[in-house]
Amino acid sequence: MRKVLPSVTALLLGYLILVMGHGLVSTLLSLRAVVEGMSTGVIGLIVSSYYAGFVVGTLHGGRVIGRAGHVRAFAAFAALACISILALPVFVDATAWIVMRLVAGYALAGLSMVTESWLNATASNENRGQVLSLYGLVIYLGIGLGQYLLVLDDIEGYALFSLAAALFAFALVPVAMTRATSPGGEDTSRFGFRALWTLSPLGVVGCLTSGLIVGGFTGMAPVFGKEIGLDNASIATFIAAALLGGFVLQYPLGRLSDRWDRRWVITISGIGIGLASLAMATLAGRGEWGLFALSFVFGGFAYTLYSLSIAHANDFIATSDLVKASAGLLLAFGIGAAIGPFAASLFMGILAPSGLFLYTAAAAALCTVFAIRRMTARAAVQAGEREPFVALPQRTALAYQLDPRGEHDESARETASDPSATG
Repeated sequence: MRKVLPSVTALLLGYLILVMGHGLVSTLLSLRAVVEGMSTGVIGLIVSSYYAGFVVGTLHGGRVIGRAGHVRAFAAFAALACISILALPVFVDATAWIVMRLVAGYALAGLSMVTESWLNATASNENRGQVLSLYGLVIYLGIGLGQYLLVLDDIEGYALFSLAAALFAFALVPVAMTRATSPGGEDTSRFGFRALWTLSPLGVVGCLTSGLIVGGFTGMAPVFGKEIGLDNASIATFIAAALLGGFVLQYPLGRLSDRWDRRWVITISGIGIGLASLAMATLAGRGEWGLFALSFVFGGFAYTLYSLSIAHANDFIATSDLVKASAGLLLAFGIGAAIGPFAASLFMGILAPSGLFLYTAAAAALCTVFAIRRMTARAAVQAGEREPFVALPQRTALAYQLDPRGEHDESARETASDPSATG
């Protein structure tokens, strides 16, 4: 680990600052929309537009990077993100916010692609897994810390939006100051859904369900908290508890899936999400600490479902195809995340705030039933033949080139692309 840190510290610090800004503005905007009197359905559309933009960015961002180069592309994406954030308190209108969040999602996908490409160029085959773990830690930590920036000022003003934009701008500094050579072009090709469905139907359904649940929760949990009477600090803790649960429980559940039939662990995760969701729907407004504890459990299972589903799919995929398959499964997650907030908002519009967790319980139940059905359709992969579990971030396809389970060409790596070499 000591050998890995010097080569990636500057880049990961910049990305940590960036995702802090993202974590802040994502929760801030949902809360501000409630204050502005927007309906839950409209708020759901605003949040869904961010994820739709992110999906478009993962599909198109590589072309921008290929034309402009990594540093210029990072600057352009950061500028787009800043503009989209600063415009929010100026144009307080649902249509404008949908457009701005679409742009923000596209920009963050591009920023993530540049970061992941640089990390991939910096990593060696010996430390690839460590770099991926550090990257995942930065994502959880940054988004979690970003929640607590909410308490610094009134959500009805401009200051918090300006702070979020400033964080995105500041994240540019480590990349812009580097004298290192930009990484080479990256392969972002992916398997189609038909091929993935043939190989692993549960892998596709699990990733789609993870997107439906995580997208719905992250987008609409601030609205849920606001409507049941939580203050901003408590809303921040409620969301951060889910992120902490996701970080803490990924590895125990993952290791369990290496020993057991992964479909049983996916089933257990679905049941855990469902029970925690029903408990939160029941306890809404009846005690903060109970909600925080349940949020931790919910996040532990919900954020792990994605990595479990990819690990299950990888058990049926050739090592040389793991990156392409994971990229296709990421697209399934993104589609689910783009649908999730709006779908959750419809439940909340009909069933009040608790509808959010009745929605997540329903999505988890469908995935659980499908997982049980798949256990009767195909024999389990023997423990010795399974690919080892790796906790994967829900970012762009380039992150999966850091996955140590895949095949990597060490000679193709740009050894001169150390982002910590600053002038």
